Amino acid sequence: MTALPSRRTRPPFDCPRIDKTNPLTRGMRALFVGDNGYELVNGLLFNRLGTPTVGSDTAGRLLRCAANGVSYDGYYPPETTAGSRSDTLYNPIAPPITLVCIGRATGNFSCGIQRANGSGNGSWGCGMYTGTNKGAYGFFRTSSYTLLSPPDALVESIATPGVGIFSIGAANYALWSAPLGASTLYQETTGATPSGNFYYEYADAYRCMSYGSSFVVAGGDISLGALFVGVAWSKEQAREFLTNPWQLFEE
Repeated sequence: MTALPSRRTRPPFDCPRIDKTNPLTRGMRALFVGDNGYELVNGLLFNRLGTPTVGSDTAGRLLRCAANGVSYDGYYPPETTAGSRSDTLYNPIAPPITLVCIGRATGNFSCGIQRANGSGNGSWGCGMYTGTNKGAYGFFRTSSYTLLSPPDALVESIATPGVGIFSIGAANYALWSAPLGASTLYQETTGATPSGNFYYEYADAYRCMSYGSSFVVAGGDISLGALFVGVAWSKEQAREFLTNPWQLFEE
């Protein structure tokens, strides 16, 4: 009898390898772990913009972005024009996609993984939000722009760092979040996905796919960001990731 592979249960502080035997890695198009903007799936080092700093804590390696009066503080792809390699790799045309992030926000819509131009309504994104109700936010634009943030009815105060999971299916979307290490999804927001392809975001070309702060100026830490293409996670998959997000990496 073949033994099942053991799953990693701790955050990586080195340069980890993706566990391709794990079903949760299916469709993975981009994966970042904190600090220097190195994208693990395609082996590309993103360009630094602004003044992000690096650090580490119990959530692993951290990219720290500051709310310093500019619209972006983080990393963007090495190729910066439509039709480039980065554009081909990081520009899914239409749903389904799934976005995940782990981090802590310090103000408004904060650190995450996104495709946008630094301001306004981007193509898609997921990150962490702080305020009266803490949790994850998500946004996407097909035939219309949809922005989701923690609902006012959310009683639980999401501890930081938090986990955000945004699944955008062809027909329906779902946004989940919870404190890192929790076993319960504290936030769940669902709805119907408007028909159409994702808006093609190239008003500001070098931000064709960015990892760091969101399109609204805010700061915070992010220790993981990932994009999955052709895959809309179910609630069961979201719960499995939430229980142990580090299983994406080899032991």
